[in-house]
Amino acid sequence: MAFSDNACAGGAHFVYTVPAGAEGNDQLRAGCASNTRCTGTVAWTLNPPTPGSGTLVYHASNTHSASVGTVNKVLIVTAGQPLTLGTCGVTGATFSGDTYLRLFGPTGQQVAFSDDACGGVGSNFVYTVPLTGAGSYQLRAGCYSNNTCGGTVAWTLR
Repeated sequence: MAFSDNACAGGAHFVYTVPAGAEGNDQLRAGCASNTRCTGTVAWTLNPPTPGSGTLVYHASNTHSASVGTVNKVLIVTAGQPLTLGTCGVTGATFSGDTYLRLFGPTGQQVAFSDDACGGVGSNFVYTVPLTGAGSYQLRAGCYSNNTCGGTVAWTLR
């Protein structure tokens, strides 16, 4: 996707912008030119994504409170970034039935969930990404118990 050789007096340097829709895990490989030996420290900076929003339309049933058979979406977030997410209480959110949402962090652990929010059976939560928690988060949308539900999960990132 990008490379550099012989920049900065023999070092390497490049700027890469991830194309829209291509977010995910990338790999950086560092090495030496030809068959030579070299040493150095690789450093990088990630510019935080601009604040934004998005939606996920879903319909599900028998998800055992969003534990199996869920509709999933990966969200890329940066450290300290607040995420507001829900089938209610967020502009564009809708629901029918009893929705259940779970959010899993970069290491696969559940970091937030919601059931029965907004004074009813919708779902809504605010999660602030910890300083050591930037990366890919997985939203899992489902229904309470073995019910059928659906709607639009809406989110905002600030």
